[in-house]
Amino acid sequence: MAYRLVIFDFDDTLLHLDVDWKAVKADIVTLAHESGVKIDAGQNLVPLGNRLSAHHGLKGRVDGIYLKHEMICAKRRTYTPFAPMLDIAKGLKAKGFRIGIASGNHTESIKRILSDLGMSGSFDIICGRDATARSKPAPDQLLLILKKLGVEKGETLFVGDSMHDQLSAKAAGIFLLLVHPNSSFDATRLRHELGLGSG
Repeated sequence: MAYRLVIFDFDDTLLHLDVDWKAVKADIVTLAHESGVKIDAGQNLVPLGNRLSAHHGLKGRVDGIYLKHEMICAKRRTYTPFAPMLDIAKGLKAKGFRIGIASGNHTESIKRILSDLGMSGSFDIICGRDATARSKPAPDQLLLILKKLGVEKGETLFVGDSMHDQLSAKAAGIFLLLVHPNSSFDATRLRHELGLGSG
């Protein structure tokens, strides 16, 4: 398959963010109670945040909660880069591929971390949870990237690590390579899929 565009998930695909996700969820549950929105606090964070985001006027506040906690991680640099995956992203750019990020993380925190890693200009587009009305597992972020970069679905590969990535790619109608966090085997598999050689 001759790909022109490779879209990466961010957390647990390109690196691992040591964010206090329990605190993120607690803040979202608090926001729901304060806003009079009935939720199931036993739900996982992603569906819980997405459900609250769907209520009028709350999307920006939910995104702000993510941003607050992710920026703590960014400022403290409590994250672990996955060197093989980041090297692949750099290699793709050098070979003329278009590359992007579609993530459940906030765009601002992603850009801050990439800047700290010396990769500010490495991606053609960064589409965080705040860039679209719906975040993954909806296809909105992937479809927005395709539209902005003018690339066809059949020329696009999405690289992610989660069920939400899988569902998003399926809904968008694009190819997916599912990887395990910081897996050298999966990095080699991705290189092979993209015709990059062994690195």
